[in-house]
Amino acid sequence: MGRHAGIFLELCGSREPQIAEAASECLVLLLKASPQSASGPLLSNLGRVVSVLETCAPSHTPSISVQLQRHLLYAISASCKEQSDAHMNKKPLPTSSISNSDLVSLENIVVRLRKSSSTQVADAAVNAAYELQRVPRSS
Repeated sequence: MGRHAGIFLELCGSREPQIAEAASECLVLLLKASPQSASGPLLSNLGRVVSVLETCAPSHTPSISVQLQRHLLYAISASCKEQSDAHMNKKPLPTSSISNSDLVSLENIVVRLRKSSSTQVADAAVNAAYELQRVPRSS
């Protein structure tokens, strides 16, 4: 099931609002249904997450952008929480390496989104920032 996370993430970047919104909802549902298998592929594609978060606001109406940002921030929070919990239990998730530069880029976007005029996005960004801080970093 985890391989679908990458597909849904890719579709979140669609310029078609209905496709992007449906894909973001599917990504959230996948993470709720199977957090361990979906988190690894999502964390392996942080560069794509960063790209989608950066481009969704200018590409879509404000209401669609809020939904996309909120769903992606939830996905980040859930995946980071799963990664941190797995690391603490010494059962790491199957991911390729998580790039420190992608983590820093993502943290910068999350900091900006914490100041969003949408309280839904701002609240989701606060949660994502907390979970990002808990992710084990490579030395």
